[in-house]
Amino acid sequence: MATAWYDMAEAKAEAFDSCENLDEFVGSLGSEVVARDLGSIPLKQFNPELREILMTIPAGKATAPINTPDGFVVFVICDRSMPEATLPSAASIQQQLETQRIAMMARRYLRDLKRDAIIDYK
Repeated sequence: MATAWYDMAEAKAEAFDSCENLDEFVGSLGSEVVARDLGSIPLKQFNPELREILMTIPAGKATAPINTPDGFVVFVICDRSMPEATLPSAASIQQQLETQRIAMMARRYLRDLKRDAIIDYK
């Protein structure tokens, strides 16, 4: 029975063409289907084997059923985006350096106070 479901799910996953049909796709799989929106997840958070599979799937397509200890899983990639890499501004770098310098001066001052302190117990 599992192989029949796998073959049916694989055929439906190959025919899947748009995230607009996602509810219809999930309903057509039958069985004990749990649909979850995982939101935006960086690929580095997946294990290496799953990452390899997800990298090859284009946006708007579904993976073939993947066998896991909890059962078969089908991932649907609705959107892909690359994070924008921006360089910090000169002002923010200068502010960060000044903050570090002040923190270092404060640590030195506290260290010197502790070293020069005289504690009198009575």
